[in-house]
Amino acid sequence: MAKIIKRVGIVFFVLVISFLLILGCVFAVNVVEHDNFASLNSENVEQTGVADEEFVPDFILSGTNAQIESQWNTIMQAASTDATRKERKIRLDSDWIATTTDATHAFGTGVGFYTGGAIAILAHTKIVFDLNGHTIDRKFDGKSQAQTLGCCFVVAGELTLLDSAYDAQVFEDIYINAKGDKNVLQRKIDKIRGNYGRISGGCNTTSGGGIYVGANAILTMYGGIISNNYAGYGGGVTLDTNASFNMYGGVICNNTNLVDGGGICISNATFNMYDGLVLNNVAQSYGGGIAVSDSLAEVTSKFNMYDGIVAYNTSLYGGGIAFRGKSVGVIKNADISYNYSSGNSAGVVVWDDNTKADFYDCRITNNLSYHTSGINGGAGVLTNSVINIYNSEITDNTFINGINSEIGYGGGVYVNANGKAKLDGVIIARNNAYSDINDGLHSAAGGVGFAATAQLQLGSNVQIYDNTAHGIKSDLRLEEGQKINVSNMGTNSYIGIKTAEDYGIANFTVGYGANNGNPPTQYFFNNDCDKMAVLNNQEIYFEKILASDEYDFIFFENGVRKNYKENNLIHAVNDYAKSKTVNGGKLILGNIKPNTSVNSFISKINLSANRIKLFDSHGNLIYDKGNSVSGIDTATYADDKMYSVGTGWLLETYGENNVKIENITLSVLGDVNGDGRISASDVSYLRQIANDSALFDSLSVEKKLASIVLNKGSVTTADAEIIRNVLGKLLEIELFF
Repeated sequence: MAKIIKRVGIVFFVLVISFLLILGCVFAVNVVEHDNFASLNSENVEQTGVADEEFVPDFILSGTNAQIESQWNTIMQAASTDATRKERKIRLDSDWIATTTDATHAFGTGVGFYTGGAIAILAHTKIVFDLNGHTIDRKFDGKSQAQTLGCCFVVAGELTLLDSAYDAQVFEDIYINAKGDKNVLQRKIDKIRGNYGRISGGCNTTSGGGIYVGANAILTMYGGIISNNYAGYGGGVTLDTNASFNMYGGVICNNTNLVDGGGICISNATFNMYDGLVLNNVAQSYGGGIAVSDSLAEVTSKFNMYDGIVAYNTSLYGGGIAFRGKSVGVIKNADISYNYSSGNSAGVVVWDDNTKADFYDCRITNNLSYHTSGINGGAGVLTNSVINIYNSEITDNTFINGINSEIGYGGGVYVNANGKAKLDGVIIARNNAYSDINDGLHSAAGGVGFAATAQLQLGSNVQIYDNTAHGIKSDLRLEEGQKINVSNMGTNSYIGIKTAEDYGIANFTVGYGANNGNPPTQYFFNNDCDKMAVLNNQEIYFEKILASDEYDFIFFENGVRKNYKENNLIHAVNDYAKSKTVNGGKLILGNIKPNTSVNSFISKINLSANRIKLFDSHGNLIYDKGNSVSGIDTATYADDKMYSVGTGWLLETYGENNVKIENITLSVLGDVNGDGRISASDVSYLRQIANDSALFDSLSVEKKLASIVLNKGSVTTADAEIIRNVLGKLLEIELFF
């Protein structure tokens, strides 16, 4: 996280504050532009508005509550009549505790306070307020005591909030060391929060428990804690129409509310978060941490986040962050983790028409949704809204559907009706979706799922793997007729696809051929591990791959023969990179016994006879999809002496639509001459190879694999002796597979 506060002593000049406001406006204008946003960086933000000099107050608040009340009234009286709008720097040297919990007095009465006793930052005034390690506490301890304007601060002008005692690293370390345990996090914060400046105890029936930022007002926060406040909307902070909140540091935690925005509620306003932590807040409806919404057609709510943590927050929808209405967001370098929803989308929800959010370089992890009819654990895109995610991680999120009343959902990302999502450079891994029905047939996506009327676009270098639904592998779930839009896949894409049982033999991509020249097996694999991605008419579909309980794919590496099963490789699932570095690019099937007839070979693979062709080691067509071959009596296919599959034979596989899928070379251990049998010729050949390394090096890879019987890194006379004993029926060749 960027460290905004360099040391305890900080001074803020009027010119610098003005620059901050101008910069915030620039960001707001460009909030939805990818190229403009990408040009920003945290170093530029870090240099903004902060000087490495000691904070020198114009006024000090100290003494009894009555004395502080009097001092504040004096300051506000002078500020309210100052036509120059001079900035006033205030330092708090004593705790400021409300004298009563009712609305007759609270923090005070007079020009410096609003009706209800909240501390006022009057219109046209600029206040820089250093909490200085002290507490401002309105003393409410439950929502039953909530009152109109029962907040701590009402900001109608400009308030910059500091805390000279604040240490951002302490709170970041607490978050990191909690290791996903909310109780540990809370205990650690409770233990040390008395050392830092706090605003707490607000209890407002309307908006803003800790701080209410009124229309066109400005709040800027560099440090301190806003905690243990309650409101109808925005337990910690609420922004009203055209208000703005610039957060460079500090903690907003342990706040609750009745509706939206447990920590912060943005309503027709702008929130720019450059750093800080939003932790352990609770909302009854939307946005446990942050809620962004609109109620006015002419104003768009904006949330721009450039760094920070949103974690351990709870709500019905969007435990971490909720976007609703005509709101937009640009989120960068965010850690959105360990949030909980009792409805859906524990990490992030983007909901309602014309709502859009872009995420860059974010971590959306370890969020949990548990509901009877929810949709998602990590990020949800619902009802005509748009989400774009770039260079981010969505990992270890979980959705649990209590009674399985909703069949469409996902553990990582789910895009609902008419929603749109683009993923580019995103890793979606180890997410899980569960329901009380564990048959794996319901429309559950462990990683990514989307509704029939939704759109999903995959950019370059997207990785979706190791996700499960009902305990079954389910990375990107496709229902019948669903397709994904693809562009240039890049070099690192790796995407698992789970197709519904009724999906059929159909293309599942749109735009693949126009953007990619590489084989689809480089990018896509089937979660059921029984199909491979095949290119047909420039788009991709799945065909059954060759498999066998007896045979196995083999490869020559570092002088020895290796097989797939012992190296955790599955053809067309995770062997693409390996297949490009071994066997000279050939796919070779081994573990084939000598004297295996054509019919016997076909009976031990999973492909039907009408989907294969066989050519001998000289390139002659031997078997043609069950059709007659000129010059060959079909009865001889059962004769293991007339036609035995041998080393160097080529197997071609075909799909149900008669498109050729792939070429597979056969290698029969001990059969070096390629006739499919072990004979004296093979024994003699092996003896020659054992004494002539150049001869071995000149062999095709399938013959090399057939030669290294003992598999000790080279061919020796012992290999020849083993084959001689196999020929004499003293040994079984399969002992050496």
